[in-house]
Amino acid sequence: MVLAGEAVDLYAPMNQDSVRELFTKQISEIHNISVAEITANMDMLKSNEAKFLEMCDSVALVLRNLDKNMTLGKKPKKESVKLNK
Repeated sequence: MVLAGEAVDLYAPMNQDSVRELFTKQISEIHNISVAEITANMDMLKSNEAKFLEMCDSVALVLRNLDKNMTLGKKPKKESVKLNK
């Protein structure tokens, strides 16, 4: 969702709300999680700075591994990151 939010910023301001809605729906379908759950999780992270920073560190680690694997031509491993509520 953080990466999708960054991507939304690349669109014209008048299109950002509809693109954000589209991205959220796609993420919901890809990860088999409801939009309501995504919204609740994002609200929780926004209100809990420690959890937000923990999530950011986890995402950064996954992205570094993906980048390293892509540079080396390896297929990335599927990683699962769980946050404690």
